[in-house]
This record gives sequence, C-alpha cells and structure tokens, in this order.
Amino acid sequence: MMTNQEAKLAETLKIWADHINDCRSSGMTVRAWCKSKGIHVHTYYYRQNQVRKAACKEAEQQERKTSVFAEIKPMEQRRVLSCSPSNIAVTLSVGSNLMAVHNGADRDTVSAVLKMLSAL
Repeated sequence: MMTNQEAKLAETLKIWADHINDCRSSGMTVRAWCKSKGIHVHTYYYRQNQVRKAACKEAEQQERKTSVFAEIKPMEQRRVLSCSPSNIAVTLSVGSNLMAVHNGADRDTVSAVLKMLSAL
C-alpha cells in the first residue's frame, strides 16, 4: 500500500506526464509552451527528468516481475557432443543470444528452455 507521500508523488508525476505530452503535441517549443502556461523552463525540464526516472524504475520493476528462470538439471551421464553442424537439430536466436539444441537433447531440458524463451 502506498503512503500518503508516495500517492502524492505519483499524482504529481501523472500530472507532469500529461503536461509533457501536451507540450510535445502542441507544436510549440518548450520555451514557448512554458511561457504560455506560466511555468519556468527549468521546472519543466526538472519534472521531465523525474517522469523519465519514474518510468524507467517502473519498467525495471515490471521486467523483474516477468523474469522467468528455468531449472536445468545435470544429466546423469556426461556425454561430450561434437559441435559440428550435423549434430545440431535446432538453432534459436533471441536478440544477441544463440542457443543450439543438439540431437539427443533431453526432452525436459528443451521444454524448460522453450518455456523460458516464450516468456521473453
């Protein structure tokens, strides 16, 4: 539950986010928009910075909430698989990450990795 001070800050940030959107959609320069609203330009940029920081913080919190971890169990027998292309059944690329699934990969491991990737 939010404290009174946190609720007040959230309301102020929402108001300023609306002001910033209004300024951007007005077609006016920031200086001209601020002058028409009786707001100091420094106040506008200060509040814009606060809104950005709050948005980044919220995005990071959302990312942490949606993070998924897959348990990878070690195989009972260790086999060294060759990295030759003929031994690779599937290659997955997500962003800058590359994963190769080799022939004979454990079904549970592949399932866990696919579940994790689908959550991205």
